[in-house]
Amino acid sequence: MREIAFVWVTRALLGAVVVVLAWVLLFGEASVFAHFEQQDKVDSLAERWANLNRQNNEMLLWLQNLERDPINQERLVAEERGFARPGTVIFRFDGEAGDLASAAQRLDAAAPPEAAPTTPEER
Repeated sequence: MREIAFVWVTRALLGAVVVVLAWVLLFGEASVFAHFEQQDKVDSLAERWANLNRQNNEMLLWLQNLERDPINQERLVAEERGFARPGTVIFRFDGEAGDLASAAQRLDAAAPPEAAPTTPEER
């Protein structure tokens, strides 16, 4: 009888250990799900690092071209500071570049009204 009880207790304890171990593997800090989540973060950060590295290389190339090419230097100074060579005409526009529709409306409103056609040839 004692042997049967011992076997039953041993199996119960072994079953409890298996259940706890399975719980830890599935839902603990080092679980399978946590591993997949961490792997997604690693992949995302690796992709971000690759994009930043590509952008950095593009910026370095842009700076090297700027240092070597006087035309690029002149264009940059003209765009950012508004400087130009003597005799150059500079056009400045008020408002945003995407605000073309409202600019066209302002121009239409400021234009003198056209005369209504009076003869059949003008119609």
